[in-house]
Amino acid sequence: MSESPDVATVRATVLQAVGPDALDGAGDDEPLFEQRLLDSLALVSIVTAIEDRFGISVAPEDLVPANFRSITDMARFVSGKRATR
Repeated sequence: MSESPDVATVRATVLQAVGPDALDGAGDDEPLFEQRLLDSLALVSIVTAIEDRFGISVAPEDLVPANFRSITDMARFVSGKRATR
């Protein structure tokens, strides 16, 4: 996949990693961890799925709230990582 991922693709990747009910009713801009829809264990699965799906490496310094707060933030993060490859 060479183009930047859209928000729907990132959402689908996250749902595949954590299960279809994890984001039940959550919008793309909602703070998923603050609202306790996801936790640190889910983050491990999400990071692995994003790395596999989009061919990027998530470094320890990338694991900051700004990159994983919402689906939109994750899509922005993935786009940025892919642009620097």
